Amino acid sequence: MTRDEEIVFSVEGRPRKALVRSPERLAPLPGLLITLAADRRNSLDAEGVRRVADILLAAGHRAASFDLPNHGERANAHGDGLEGMAAAIRAGEDVFADIRETGKAFLNLMTARGLMPTGSALLNGISRGGLAALHLMAFDARALACAVHAPVTDLPTLREFRGMEENPIVRRGNAPALVERLAGRAVFIAIGCADARVSAERCFEFHARLCSVARRNPPVLFALPGATHAKGAGDEIGYQAAAGFLLQRHAEAARNLWPAQHP
Repeated sequence: MTRDEEIVFSVEGRPRKALVRSPERLAPLPGLLITLAADRRNSLDAEGVRRVADILLAAGHRAASFDLPNHGERANAHGDGLEGMAAAIRAGEDVFADIRETGKAFLNLMTARGLMPTGSALLNGISRGGLAALHLMAFDARALACAVHAPVTDLPTLREFRGMEENPIVRRGNAPALVERLAGRAVFIAIGCADARVSAERCFEFHARLCSVARRNPPVLFALPGATHAKGAGDEIGYQAAAGFLLQRHAEAARNLWPAQHP
């Protein structure tokens, strides 16, 4: 059994909503997972993307999500989904700065409410949500670990962003632009070797660049057979491996805090 709470907060006066899901029985030091895929409800409920959150909830941790720009209730005149995000960027709106600001404000709220007892959060992202999660990881030290599944690492690879290679927002938003900020951070990447939708090749190149700057704690690459965006049979294994990575990182942080909180 789980309990859902809709939370309203603001980013520079602009309204935002998040969904926080709590298990009936919490772990002694429960972690907070932010999982991103599209809108907040689908990120936690859609069959193809909910697995990591379900596993962490079963282990006694909270899971949360918020709407990505131009998704769910945040659809606007630019449109919905990736097409809407691309149109917003063409109009000069930095959707990635928006994601970072929203994530920061949400973490501030969770900290103030005492729902982040370890002082850090776990991140999980799928496809476009993977790139969003990498941005949160890169710009907020409270992100303890980040797992991404079939992440977008090169936006112009997507048909929705074709021809936008020189757009400055796209160039700063692409995953390679985050490499220096992610150096040495706990990052897990799962992708199918034949994923043409986001380009497995671009993802492997991103992983190699992360490895080249990581003097410690190199990123983990979990390569799956087939095409993850085609709902290949390997998807479930990737989700389980991602959940295991995040649970291990949380356990390490909680172990260090346990003596101080339980003398």
